[in-house]
Amino acid sequence: VYVKINIFSLFSPNPQIKKITLRDGTIQLFTLQNGFSNAYLFESGKKKRDSGSGAEVYNFRTENVTFSYHHYPHNKKFEITLRKLEARIRPGDEVWHIRMQVNAHIHQLGFILSKGGYLVDRDLQGNLKMQFIKKQKLFTIPAQILQVNGIPILLKAAFDFGKKPA
Repeated sequence: VYVKINIFSLFSPNPQIKKITLRDGTIQLFTLQNGFSNAYLFESGKKKRDSGSGAEVYNFRTENVTFSYHHYPHNKKFEITLRKLEARIRPGDEVWHIRMQVNAHIHQLGFILSKGGYLVDRDLQGNLKMQFIKKQKLFTIPAQILQVNGIPILLKAAFDFGKKPA
């Protein structure tokens, strides 16, 4: 892990992390049959600090990092190796704009493992533009072209983090 920090911002309530780079690693998340999950490691605490809103990160990079998520009760497994990912984040008061260059290998997207995986052993490349609308807690990916094993595909998505599932 490499972190580039604005040294003078350490004396402010909002330290500025200029860039975070993760290299040659694995991140494994899971949910077991009994409901235990290690995803709590990525949840923010309930307590808010009195001053400032926390650290600000504007650039994020990974090189040869594998992300794996296995949900045993729902029989799901997702595994992706990010050969290279470069993300630039432009936070705003209402909307965060994110630009990302990605070169990844998808080992599998297994939504129902008994039926097999989706995009098994495929390479993914392209540039993405995304938005996070803070008030609505809505993450959107407008329609854009990516390459999967050299074949262009159209990607468009929206993730609503503001609503709880029924």
